[in-house]
Amino acid sequence: MNGHVPFEQFGYPTEALSETGLLIGVAELLQLPSGQLLALERELVPGADGLSFNIALFEITTGSATDISGFPDLNGATFSPVEKKRLWHDTLPANFESMALSPELADGSFSLILLSEGGRFSGDSDGNAQIKVLKVSSAR
Repeated sequence: MNGHVPFEQFGYPTEALSETGLLIGVAELLQLPSGQLLALERELVPGADGLSFNIALFEITTGSATDISGFPDLNGATFSPVEKKRLWHDTLPANFESMALSPELADGSFSLILLSEGGRFSGDSDGNAQIKVLKVSSAR
């Protein structure tokens, strides 16, 4: 790790966003100017019409979570994971895997920009990446 040591490390429980979803995972974490953490989770959903993806944004709170950076193994360990609050969820034809925050807008809000991957899991026949923009009203 090039001499870098984690300051803190926390357990993060992913959750199924549907009954048929596969490959559930965290695609991206983003810290807002307020210090609040957002997690972008996504889940592959096979269907009769092809692939789609459940995409969700969660607010993450580490206040009561156990720092597990000193744990040699989590199997059988007792710890409190981060707390999560779902802020947004949608089923989309593309695998969104990254996010960025715009500069502050004139009304004090921000745009949260989600970007999908292009290619084999894009859900788009031409393989182009897709962008989705959400408004964030309280990032400070």
